[in-house]
Order: sequence, then C-alpha cells, then structure tokens
Amino acid sequence: MVENWSPHGDPQPEAAMLQLMDVKDIAKILKIAPKTVHKLVREGKLGCVQVTDKDRRFTREQVQTHIASQSVYVPSNKKPQNAI
Repeated sequence: MVENWSPHGDPQPEAAMLQLMDVKDIAKILKIAPKTVHKLVREGKLGCVQVTDKDRRFTREQVQTHIASQSVYVPSNKKPQNAI
C-alpha cells in the first residue's frame, strides 16, 4: 500500500487523502434535491462510496462521470453560409 506522510510524520493511507463530498454538496452542485441524489444512486446513475448503511460520499470523478453521461450534443439549426 502506498502511504503519504503528513507534516507531523504520521503515515496516512492514500485513500484518506481523497476529498469526499456528501449528499448535500452534490445536491448543490447539480442543483437538485438531496432525495434526488439518493434516487440517482439507487438507479445506478451516480456512483458513490457507501460509508455506512445510510451515509454516502462522493468523489469528484464520480460526479464528473455522471455529468458527462447526462450531457448531450444539441446541433445548431443554423446552416453554414456559402461564400460568394
């Protein structure tokens, strides 16, 4: 296991260095209700770190993956102008 060292000389696991966000953070980022965040997790549309039976945490990568999966290309209705 790779370990990082704190300024105090105490070894800390690399996983502990991840910044995890909670349901309220994700709800604010996505501008949805916390209940909707839980629903997205249940439906398998948003990954999470299940800390306890009731507590979920999220990595930045999990949120970015969800956003990317929901992004769609909307073509422009503009036709290219022909140069004369």
